[in-house]
Amino acid sequence: MWKHVMKNPHKVLPQLLAAGIGSWGFFCTGTVRGWSSPGIPSLNATKTFDIDATEMAWIAAMPPLCALAGALLIGYPMQRYGRRTALIGLSLPFFLGFLLMGFTNLAQHKAILFIGRLLSGLMNGAATPASQIYISECASPRIRGTLSSFTASALALGILVAYIIGAFVDWWVLAFILSMFPLLLFTGMIFMPETPVWLISHNREDDARKALQRLRGKRTDIEAEFQRLKENQAKNSQQQEIQPRELMKGSVLKPLGISMGIMFFQQFTGINAMIFYTVSIFKSAGTTLDGRYATIIIGFVQLIATAGSGFLVPSH
Repeated sequence: MWKHVMKNPHKVLPQLLAAGIGSWGFFCTGTVRGWSSPGIPSLNATKTFDIDATEMAWIAAMPPLCALAGALLIGYPMQRYGRRTALIGLSLPFFLGFLLMGFTNLAQHKAILFIGRLLSGLMNGAATPASQIYISECASPRIRGTLSSFTASALALGILVAYIIGAFVDWWVLAFILSMFPLLLFTGMIFMPETPVWLISHNREDDARKALQRLRGKRTDIEAEFQRLKENQAKNSQQQEIQPRELMKGSVLKPLGISMGIMFFQQFTGINAMIFYTVSIFKSAGTTLDGRYATIIIGFVQLIATAGSGFLVPSH
């Protein structure tokens, strides 16, 4: 894979940097998911305020529930203000969500924990499309598939990091530590360019040319690609609004059915339940291996499998 990607290093390295920083949104999403597995048992063992088992279950379930709303709400800011600006903006509530979760131990009130999980859940959903679209619009067609696969690996890495840290600290300390990662997203995106596609769609051709040149390297001739982006944008702007009946055409229904089917079976394997409750599951199973360390092993396996799938993207 890397031989394919690094065919022109001076052209690819700026795109790798953009993909790496853009993927940090998925890394932060992974930390939100990963907090529950070590965090819930730690909260149950060390709680100093009133919270019952049902409420702790809701604490674990809130991020995936709120993510649906977050994914819908981020659409307008991405279109109106840009993909880069959207990622910068969502990093601050991301940070605040973890911060509130940590402060719950000091304030001694479960409502603050719920608000923190609500915020982190909303940003969990918002970061997913924002990061994915930013990376795909920054990447050249030849390596777009490979760079887009960074997001899944970043998600798995975020889960693993939360597992590792959570094995050695209490739930509220874990929340404080994880709050630092959205600040890295904020800092990194400040130094990144906006996507050329978005800039062209908003009639900022000079800025789009500068952004494309930065993403392709100073020595790269970008004129042909820039004209192609303009032509594609012109075609998109001339297309009429899609009617609901057009979704029933075979050319649309088949790929839609395949993609929805993959997502359905991926989610209904119960992977999220495993991610959120791995420590508890191993403890209930009565394994001789400490549940915290078994959870870390699961995280490593998931990361290796996810990263390995990226090698199949260019050739399959």
